[in-house]
Amino acid sequence: MLYHFERCSSAFSYIWAQLEKEGSTKAKETAKLYLDRYLNLTQISWLLREKIYNISSEKAQKDSSTQTRKFVDIYFKDGKEAFTKNGKYWSGIIKSDMEWCEGLYKEMQK
Repeated sequence: MLYHFERCSSAFSYIWAQLEKEGSTKAKETAKLYLDRYLNLTQISWLLREKIYNISSEKAQKDSSTQTRKFVDIYFKDGKEAFTKNGKYWSGIIKSDMEWCEGLYKEMQK
């Protein structure tokens, strides 16, 4: 489950960053939604990592942040490649991950 939370927090972080660049009021409102989701899953990831590996919260945060950064880097690379191919950032890996992550996040809200 830790893997899923870190991957989804990374996906939400990527979407937040892309929407922030757009600058429109609607994009900024939607970006805030994804920022909140990213922060929520990040906190859960930290707690899970701390419990699973029996490490300090500081180490859990550092390790989780490192893993999240790797995923975000993958999304940015994939987004650039997708934009070059089809003019859209929202395809490839990020599209399939976002579909899955949206479902996971909605289930958590129940």
